[in-house]
Amino acid sequence: LAASSAESLAPSRRVAGCDGSVDQGAGLAKTYNPCLVCQDTVQPMTGICGWDKKPCAAPNALDDCGVCNGANQAYRGDPSGGLNLTAHLATRAASGICDYQGYKCGCSVAGLPIKAPLSAAQRAAQSCAPAGVGVCGTCVLLDSQWSQALAGQPSLTATSKSTGICDCSGNGVPNGGAVLDRCGICNGGNASMDYCGISANIPASVVCHTGATASSGSADWNKSCTGCDNVPRPDLPWFPSPVAVNDGMGVGGLRPDVCSVCGGDSSTCTGCDGVPSSGVEADACGVCGGPG
Repeated sequence: LAASSAESLAPSRRVAGCDGSVDQGAGLAKTYNPCLVCQDTVQPMTGICGWDKKPCAAPNALDDCGVCNGANQAYRGDPSGGLNLTAHLATRAASGICDYQGYKCGCSVAGLPIKAPLSAAQRAAQSCAPAGVGVCGTCVLLDSQWSQALAGQPSLTATSKSTGICDCSGNGVPNGGAVLDRCGICNGGNASMDYCGISANIPASVVCHTGATASSGSADWNKSCTGCDNVPRPDLPWFPSPVAVNDGMGVGGLRPDVCSVCGGDSSTCTGCDGVPSSGVEADACGVCGGPG
């Protein structure tokens, strides 16, 4: 046979792809992607790729936040405060998909919290929405691909007051420093909280007076811990009941004893039998309750 005839009768050269399929000669054998995963598309946090879908130079170089050779850094935002998108992207590159507390963001599906890590099955099936880290340092679910985490789309640049590293002022300023006082007022300095409020055991609902101050003459000012001597005593025990006492604001400060003595120990009306208000006295012979 001629050489050309022999070549035509030889079996086609076949190459096995990474998925085990066989190339029938059309160059269709499936190959590993840059993440060293046997699939066409590159996905973050798969194989040797990090949160930004870029492969690490060495295997097992990813930290928990999905950063190549990272140090599991929590998101800290713009170090100078405010909202500088360039600084935000720089710090997010170091923290990957870890929030301001250092927790790894994941997905929210079937009741799982947003910080739950993706399982291998979820990641493979893309059964849950991927998450990025917003400028407040909290996990933000993305509407489509993880690549959005590298862009400055609104879902990642929107702020929310008193959330993550965002303070209570305006719409929330990253690292702004403004804080809520005990009465829920931004930078209020507890001006609407009465003296009883220094006790953590007394709830804010009875020590905060919206719009009132110590000099405004509010009838409820210091009422929750003021006892029978009309002196506020936040250092003394406070009880939430009975509600009939102190107009439902609880019982605090000095209270009358069973002998009706303010702050007393019930000794002034205790009989010789040791029972308060029993009226039992010793007779002429010194016998408690004796016939004399």
